[in-house]
Amino acid sequence: MKISMMLLVAGALLAGCKDSGTAITNHEPTPGVYLYKASDPDTRVVVTGALTIAIDDKGAVSGEWAFEKIGSFEETGPQTGTGTLGGSIHNNEMLINLNPGWADNNVLLSGRWERGAWRGTWSWVTFVGPTSGGTFEATPL
Repeated sequence: MKISMMLLVAGALLAGCKDSGTAITNHEPTPGVYLYKASDPDTRVVVTGALTIAIDDKGAVSGEWAFEKIGSFEETGPQTGTGTLGGSIHNNEMLINLNPGWADNNVLLSGRWERGAWRGTWSWVTFVGPTSGGTFEATPL
């Protein structure tokens, strides 16, 4: 009975929604497996693979990744092979370090949940600062 009532209310709310022309966040991000695609500054895909995300009740993120480099772009940093990840999700903003525990040579993901996927930027950061970067998309599997 409660589920039927909740579905009825949700359906009524959705029926009353109108497209405002702005990006919407359909569905909340959930723990699970995501297909990952990173592009260089010229929007050419340079890394693909999968990452697994776990999110605790405080917004802490943990997980694993397995990526491979595609093409000749050499400035991907250490986002090829396999590894663990750590970070946080708050207010629809995600910050993830693909190399937690490293003092140097990190790949950082910064993005938002929009249109059913994580979208944002990646940057390879060394002791001298940002070395390279581009955009990424992580879509639920």
